[in-house]
Amino acid sequence: MDKTLSRAFDLLRFPMAILVVFLHIDNAPRIAVMEYDWGADWWQSSYYFSIIFVDNIAKIAVPCFFFISGYLFFKGMKVFGAKDYFTKVRSRLRSLVVPYILWNLLAAIYLYVSQGLVLRPWYLNFTEPANFPLWFLRDLIAVVLVSPLVYLIARYLKVVGLIAMAGLYVAGVVPPLWIFYFSSLFFFYLGAYCGMTLFVPKRGGKWEAVLYISATLMFAATIAAYGTRTDAYLMPVYLIVGVMAAICFSCRLIDKGVKVIPVLAASSFFVYVSHKLGATFVAKLLFDVLPHGYGTLTVRFIVAPFVAAALCLAVYVAWQKLSPRSLAFFVGRKR
Repeated sequence: MDKTLSRAFDLLRFPMAILVVFLHIDNAPRIAVMEYDWGADWWQSSYYFSIIFVDNIAKIAVPCFFFISGYLFFKGMKVFGAKDYFTKVRSRLRSLVVPYILWNLLAAIYLYVSQGLVLRPWYLNFTEPANFPLWFLRDLIAVVLVSPLVYLIARYLKVVGLIAMAGLYVAGVVPPLWIFYFSSLFFFYLGAYCGMTLFVPKRGGKWEAVLYISATLMFAATIAAYGTRTDAYLMPVYLIVGVMAAICFSCRLIDKGVKVIPVLAASSFFVYVSHKLGATFVAKLLFDVLPHGYGTLTVRFIVAPFVAAALCLAVYVAWQKLSPRSLAFFVGRKR
């Protein structure tokens, strides 16, 4: 695997985890944005525009994670037999299934203690995770299970299969699958296709410029169409070019000498799975001492995700020092 691309993936992990935290800081206002009179109040307009702007950037985070997972799962693979399949599934049992169960159980306990919500039937934690950001792990487990199909399409249909999968995703003609989204399957497949062909984004020249311009234009279009039916048609195209632009830009940063901070890359999964278990609540609570209003809400929306991520990072570092073996168990790494 290309070392630049490997480091680029590591460089992306923590910023993408923070973007996921942004998605979960203020959920309710996203509906109100769609019906808002933009001339009503400057601070309210600033707050809502901040939500739209960051929300559209943050939407590429989870597709990026699926792409990276698919790439690493299939990197350089020429043959994918039964032995390969069961070996990879067994390794994902530790890295995906165990954390999925543990963090959902912790979430169920947290919700019971903090909100008095009754623990649901155990099977719902697999279909509707108590720790709802873990839908990513649920879908990733599902697409790993159907990875032979992903391999067959990528290996034998090649570019035709890629165009067909992209066409289905953009058109939105595929019905919802059993317990995972087609978008999850598509970005895992896109990563798998690039991994099997050892694709590395080209930096420099027209290709990179066109990619960045396309991503910028699609980003502006989705902001303009936010909350409308048009947004639903534009979003898949934006996410595809946005993911590829993010990966290419990360490679560009590595080329320029930007260093990966190991603790940030290593802690990104922990930030993802733990941030809703108190960190976002505490981060927002810190702003209650400020005057209430849309100015405070705007500042909180921009700053609180970084505070929440810092809290998670602090817990990760402390846990790593106190009990690295148990931390490895909870995040699905080898001890």
